[in-house]
Amino acid sequence: MNFTYRERNVVCDSIKFSAASLFKALKYIYALTDENFYNINVKDIFKIALNDINNVDILDNMGITLSDEILGELSNPRFDVVEGLIHYAFLIRLPFLRVNTPELSKVKEKHMKEVYSQGLKNGAENFEGNIEHDFNSVSKIAKSRQPEPPFDGEWFRRWVYTFADELSAITNRNMFLLGSIDALFPLYYAALPNKISQNLNKIL
Repeated sequence: MNFTYRERNVVCDSIKFSAASLFKALKYIYALTDENFYNINVKDIFKIALNDINNVDILDNMGITLSDEILGELSNPRFDVVEGLIHYAFLIRLPFLRVNTPELSKVKEKHMKEVYSQGLKNGAENFEGNIEHDFNSVSKIAKSRQPEPPFDGEWFRRWVYTFADELSAITNRNMFLLGSIDALFPLYYAALPNKISQNLNKIL
């Protein structure tokens, strides 16, 4: 199957924007726990964000202010590496995304490697080796037809407890954020194949 440069860019952008959207959703969920916003239901954030996981600004009309004061450590520039980690976590799942996305099912492995390489250039990064798997190990699992490992936020917890000071403290706000990722990360990943399909179908 021919896999054009344009199609490769669509897949790359679908993954990149989904990572950016999830990264921003984390900030909104954390801001939600500020005492001024307890009247907003977290379900609304999930529902709105998952409505279009490529729309990075979709939550901006929620009436929640992402100020440095409210975000605390999440406003620190060192937190920005988390977006690259999310991007990387999505990117290395390409062998399974190819299986789960009809439009990619016949694409050759070399093309997936091209998407992977482009994703690394676009900001995906396994900061300090925080994510255990890589593209090759995931590819081996997919080829062996073993069940796909769950997509969860365990690596995010590792990052928090290793590199974050405020977020690693046991507080209501921090526990709420860490508990939310148990649902948010898998839901975003589950929505990704359909989003890639939608975006590819727009140009096919």
